Amino acid sequence: SGKDLEDIVLTCSLCVDCFNRQIIAYSTKKDEKVVGEGLQIYTKERLFEEKSNEYSFVSEEIKNILEQRQLNNTKIPYIELYNYLSKYKRDSYYERAFYLMRYYNGINVDVLSLFMLAISKSYVIGEFWRIDKITHIVSDDHNCQMYYNDIFLHYINANEYFWKKQYKKAIKELDLINENISTSIIRAEIDRLRFKCYYYENNTNNIVKAT
Repeated sequence: SGKDLEDIVLTCSLCVDCFNRQIIAYSTKKDEKVVGEGLQIYTKERLFEEKSNEYSFVSEEIKNILEQRQLNNTKIPYIELYNYLSKYKRDSYYERAFYLMRYYNGINVDVLSLFMLAISKSYVIGEFWRIDKITHIVSDDHNCQMYYNDIFLHYINANEYFWKKQYKKAIKELDLINENISTSIIRAEIDRLRFKCYYYENNTNNIVKAT
């Protein structure tokens, strides 16, 4: 129906990157077959492009217009998008953080935890543009300056030193982090990076490898 197609395309406009029929069906609570047919219709109309069963908007401008329209609705399915990824694609840390941030309308310590996991992953796979993007998102949120100054900034600096093989400087940055306002996830990431620094500092002949 026309209402189904509208719900589908507006939910798609909220997605960070690509999307598929499973995440849209889960978020809209519609049958996968109905969603699949809707995605195909929009693809034929050249609103979407498809690659390996993943869809994306052809025009970023149109996506933004539709997203703004969806933001005027009383119920925006950010938490459904987050829940789907948490259930089926847990390592999509950036996307999960983004949807949770939109759901809370700001950054809290849970969102920050996911962003830090996303940063760790991005360093390993070389997505440095994503690290810059996360840094801008966090630094621009005036309500989370305590998290930015006391945790995030030191963690970014520590990672930079680590990948430059300046392990002692990385450890000093980690020691500056205020763990009293962190979560178990953040503390685990800090400990993980600190262990790697100590290990490579004492095994200088080893080449840094992603673990």
